[in-house]
Amino acid sequence: MKDFKDYTLYYSPYCPFCVRVLNAFKGLDIEISMKDTGDSANKKELVNGGGKATVPCLKHPDGTWQYESLDIIDFVKKKL
Repeated sequence: MKDFKDYTLYYSPYCPFCVRVLNAFKGLDIEISMKDTGDSANKKELVNGGGKATVPCLKHPDGTWQYESLDIIDFVKKKL
């Protein structure tokens, strides 16, 4: 399993783009911290940090926030 625990994925289990990312991570055997934005505290963190409530969003250890499911998947694949 590849460790991406320094990254955090903000997601919703009802979002098809989030499901795309989650399935890709499962197929790549990625271990990552995740926060469901159905929890209001997690959603508030996302909005305050990333500037919008759009999911999926990958928070990088350097404090940057990355949106768009395919961009997130491509980024992780390149890091492997």
